[in-house]
Amino acid sequence: MSQSQVTAHTTEIDITNLPTKSVTFAPNTATVTREIENIQIKSGANEITILGLDPNIDPDSVRVEGYGLATITDIQTETIPRKQQFQDQYPDLVEEPDVDSDDDSNPSDDDYGVDKSAVNTAKSELQAAEQTLAGFQNSQDTAVKVLGFLDHYGQSIKPEEVDVAKMAEFLDVYREERTSESKTYQKSSADIALWTEKVSAARKKFNRAEAAFKKAKDAASRDIRRQKEKKQREKQQKLLEKRRIIQQRRRFWTNNVGQVVVHLDRSSDFTPGPSRRQSMTSVTEASADFKPSKPLDEDSINLRLTYVVPGARWAPRYELKISTPKSSADLVYRAEFENTTSETWKNAKITFSTSQTSFSGLEEKIPILEPWHVKLGSAAGLIVKNGISDSSMQSRKEIMANNPSAFAHSRKVKLVAPQFNTVARPAAPTGFGNVATNTGGFGSNSNTGGALFGAPTNARFLGSAAPQQQIQHMQQQQQQQVQPPFADHWRSVPPPPPAPAARFARPQSRVVETDLMAKSESDNDSDDEGDAMTMVLENQTIAHQDSVRQDYGLTTTYDLPGQRTLEPSAVQRRHVIAELHLASVTLSHVLIPKLRRAAFLKARITNTTAVSLLRGKAGMTVDGTFLGSTTLSSCEPGQFIDLSLGVDPSVLVSYAKPTARRATTGFFSKEDSAIFTRSCWIKNTKKNDVSITVFDQVPVSEDENLRIHIIEPKGLDKENDTANLHELLKKGENGKGDVLLGKNGQIKWNITLKPGKDIKLVLEYESRIPSGQQIIGLD
Repeated sequence: MSQSQVTAHTTEIDITNLPTKSVTFAPNTATVTREIENIQIKSGANEITILGLDPNIDPDSVRVEGYGLATITDIQTETIPRKQQFQDQYPDLVEEPDVDSDDDSNPSDDDYGVDKSAVNTAKSELQAAEQTLAGFQNSQDTAVKVLGFLDHYGQSIKPEEVDVAKMAEFLDVYREERTSESKTYQKSSADIALWTEKVSAARKKFNRAEAAFKKAKDAASRDIRRQKEKKQREKQQKLLEKRRIIQQRRRFWTNNVGQVVVHLDRSSDFTPGPSRRQSMTSVTEASADFKPSKPLDEDSINLRLTYVVPGARWAPRYELKISTPKSSADLVYRAEFENTTSETWKNAKITFSTSQTSFSGLEEKIPILEPWHVKLGSAAGLIVKNGISDSSMQSRKEIMANNPSAFAHSRKVKLVAPQFNTVARPAAPTGFGNVATNTGGFGSNSNTGGALFGAPTNARFLGSAAPQQQIQHMQQQQQQQVQPPFADHWRSVPPPPPAPAARFARPQSRVVETDLMAKSESDNDSDDEGDAMTMVLENQTIAHQDSVRQDYGLTTTYDLPGQRTLEPSAVQRRHVIAELHLASVTLSHVLIPKLRRAAFLKARITNTTAVSLLRGKAGMTVDGTFLGSTTLSSCEPGQFIDLSLGVDPSVLVSYAKPTARRATTGFFSKEDSAIFTRSCWIKNTKKNDVSITVFDQVPVSEDENLRIHIIEPKGLDKENDTANLHELLKKGENGKGDVLLGKNGQIKWNITLKPGKDIKLVLEYESRIPSGQQIIGLD
């Protein structure tokens, strides 16, 4: 008989109510391991059907292992219609009509132990008085009726037809009865009046007794009523909770389920060992972690089913508390996980894995100071004053940063008139990220929420570079909007605007990158990157530690203690992985006044623990004030994280309008020379020293006939030259610092400014160009 004609012994196993061995959460999936013990098989072909799996199970991930005397010949995975109905699976969740119990049907029958004798006595007296009054009223009515009858009878007698003797007899009777009934009527009338008053008094007495009894009964029954009302509320709450559970279960109920069919062969001459197929583990080959709790007979096997399902995820979540006086921070590291599959994992060992981890998003960026490229060209179409073009005084990015509305308008013009072509070339890479700046942290305002310090809203850049006509328009606007003469700023610096009402609202701004702004990172040293960026986030997989840590190559896993049952739910669960103390927090300020006249407060947090931190959202609190949510970058032990805390208005910044003047050259010289000056004023209004890093730049020549020479600060002739600021800081009276000439014309001041002190930083450089030509900005 052929193999296809052999009738297999079939067994169905529904895993819905079976326990789960383990669940390993990856960021967007879960690996589920189930062990099914003591499965009865017979000699020959066997077919074991495992039902109740999530319909979205990954068929390529299904693995079946076993323990026993059999060989796995085939595995099939498919999705089939669910056999059970919702009511069959959850019979205890079927809604039933709410029927009140007999105890609540007649609550007024019980007197609650209150004495009712006074009410009963008053009621008896009232009834007796009413009966007596009714008797007198009946006597009165009878007398009236009798008198009426006699009158009617007398009127009906005809004298001519009645004997005189009989008439006399009738009159005697009439006279006697009328006298008697008249007395009865008069006496009844008097008794009625008397007993009417007695009935009224008896009724009042009864009403008082009944009111007193009801009051006493209400007082005695108050606690009982409250208990009944509480019981009714609890019943209603249970009903609502039951409905909520039903709604949640129905949300994850599927009409289809996954099914795994395992085909096994158990021959009478089965021989475990290398001679047989290795799909099934024999008794002698079983691993130590998969041995049965009790010995199996020859007709029993154990199966281990492992598969991957989507709909389960986990992500790191942090709670960061920074203490600026102590220069330290406390970090609570949590795992946030959820099960949105159709499976319930009962009594499972929960493990989290960092495999395939991906992250996204920055909340706040410091503006980027990118290289300023210039070249020689014709002065046609340029604004020239005293022989110096405006494009040689300000870069395009500076114009965009200070005139965002004009730049947005120029972008619209470009879209309407595409014939205007701007010079496009790849910018030299920098280590400072994107130009765009978001809001958040300590300060900048936005339409969607503010922050602690309430700094002005930063510019957002949209579109690409404008044509020459639009550049002129923007430059004119910039000249109209620049600050007063710089000396005025030394005398009076306007205070920062007040913080918005929603000072702790979470920032919701976006970074919009364009061809002028989306630049690649440079190979600058890590210190420059840390000063110019709030955070550097990279999509990569990084191992982390936890209370029970295991490393597998680039993947780190950790186990939750004990066993847990995870039902399908849209509510995320959290578990604390570790509570860490970060002993090193350095606060500093970063200024790029050319793009934004503000001091960004930055915290550099060194990971002084042995725990590797994954990238994730964090709720941030500084000195007891909750600022909102930010994103922590991944960080290994010994490395650091830079966090932008927003704009700090206690450091005043003023940036003067750039100036230019013609320099004197020889009579026969064929070159034109101009000197450009920029200056920035900074004051520390804090009560402690502040560390400040200031970035500015000189243009980078792309033409050998255009030479740029730095005049102030002195001593910056070539890249990496440094100069001391000892004299500028009054020989240490105001602080200390130095200045560095970096790559691509970047000037970097590192200053420690004492409380209440200020400093004026001057950048002056000379340009030499062939006569008749002008400097044309490329950026």
